[in-house]
Amino acid sequence: MGEKTPLFEEHKKLGAQIVDFAGWEMPVYYSTPLKEHELVRSEAGIFDVSHMGEIFVEGKQALELVQLLVTRDVSRMEPGQMSLGIMCNEQGGILDDLTVYRFSDEKYMIVVNAGTRKKDLSWIKKHAAEFGCSVRDESDSLAKIDLQGPKTKDILAELTDFDLSKIGFYRFAEFSVTGVACIVSRSGYTGEDGFELYFEGER
Repeated sequence: MGEKTPLFEEHKKLGAQIVDFAGWEMPVYYSTPLKEHELVRSEAGIFDVSHMGEIFVEGKQALELVQLLVTRDVSRMEPGQMSLGIMCNEQGGILDDLTVYRFSDEKYMIVVNAGTRKKDLSWIKKHAAEFGCSVRDESDSLAKIDLQGPKTKDILAELTDFDLSKIGFYRFAEFSVTGVACIVSRSGYTGEDGFELYFEGER
């Protein structure tokens, strides 16, 4: 039996097709992949991606540490901005592709893939000591839901009082959705508008 997201039982009740993915029991589709693909491109789809890893890096030299860890020039990022990046080893081999969220010069969130999470965490911790930074793996306590598709802004707007027009592409903000505190980025991977929401798994 693999690991399960906080929504696993709900997926089963709703008849999702469950598959093993990087040691997790994940819902891959409910009806057919083609129908769901078309709905995401024309309306909206919701993705449970709570298997992803969320690693927080904090400290006075957090910028320098993250700059060392990823290929992206994070010094050019502004607070409230996120970017794609690659984490490499000393030989330049790719360890993982990831996203970096910059809260401030001293606080970052690095979102890594489930299959490489433990190795990524060890790699980050290995280098954190020389920069005096703290590293917190919040993956087990956070859930992640992605809302993707051209109608996502209208759908999400019904669930929050926050003005979503204030979040530009690949930017993020912290606000409540249905009364639950979230980190919400305007980002995605479907070719349409989309939002990624991080929040306490218990909620």
